Amino acid sequence: MIKDGFSSLVAGRAQPRKNSTVRLPEKIRFLIAHENPSVRKLIRGCLKNMGFTTVLDLTPTGNIFRTLVAEKAHVLICNGETPEMKEWELVKLLRNHPEVCKTKVVIVSGNSDKESILGAVRAGVDDYLIIPFSASALEERIRALFAVKAGG
Repeated sequence: MIKDGFSSLVAGRAQPRKNSTVRLPEKIRFLIAHENPSVRKLIRGCLKNMGFTTVLDLTPTGNIFRTLVAEKAHVLICNGETPEMKEWELVKLLRNHPEVCKTKVVIVSGNSDKESILGAVRAGVDDYLIIPFSASALEERIRALFAVKAGG
């Protein structure tokens, strides 16, 4: 567990804002690009249980950026430890590309190093979930991605 006030930065992402409501959009396309098959299976199962029907898997040897653009995925869930993710280059590239700049990025990683998490946040990730995690924790994070202020 991370302490010293930093945990609120990470933990705060998991909770929808006050005065917010969560409407899960239909037809959201997810791309899961994680090196661990068990983690991919858990994520895929959780998303399917939430009612999402388009969940694409990419093995770590595939080109994440090219697949993301080609498949027009709305949410990328990856581990952040691929050759493409050195220094968060992939996230920076996504944020500067007109076709995928609005793609939500969730990092699922066993790396709980404070500097790594801050680097990911600075690069533009939408959330950072530390392994091990539960299906309910992932579901909360996905719902938080789509939280909107009430009346908005």
